[in-house]
Amino acid sequence: MQGNKNAENKRKKISESVRHYSEEYLKFGFTWSGSQDVPIPRCIVCGEKLANSAMVPAKLQRHLSTKHSCLTSKGKDYFERLLKNQEVQATCFRKSVTISDKAQIASYKVAELIALKQKPHNIAESLILPACLEIVKIMFGNEAQRDLDSIRQPLE
Repeated sequence: MQGNKNAENKRKKISESVRHYSEEYLKFGFTWSGSQDVPIPRCIVCGEKLANSAMVPAKLQRHLSTKHSCLTSKGKDYFERLLKNQEVQATCFRKSVTISDKAQIASYKVAELIALKQKPHNIAESLILPACLEIVKIMFGNEAQRDLDSIRQPLE
């Protein structure tokens, strides 16, 4: 009985120790994700997430050498650039998703207004869309109108 309690106490102590991310791990191609309390190492190259207990230089180095052997000679600056590129792509993706979400919400609002007025749905094509194009042209200029025209053409 005493042996089981000792083993259980050791497991608790091991699981309670949380490893924290160090900027030096970037030279192995790793950044972190999750909460700052319990960060999880994430490979910049393949996106694989490892356990917090694997946040040890030897284990991160082993992942780099076994999974990405062609990148072992790359320096920290290479992985910094790779991480920065990923962050830029994620930001652009979030912006485009936000824009398309807003466009869909606007479309629903227009459809709702048309339905509330009990007008035919094609009034949007013949009246509302041209009116919106004129408003955009006046408020934001010809550049914005050209952008809207490029979106509108496939719809027609």
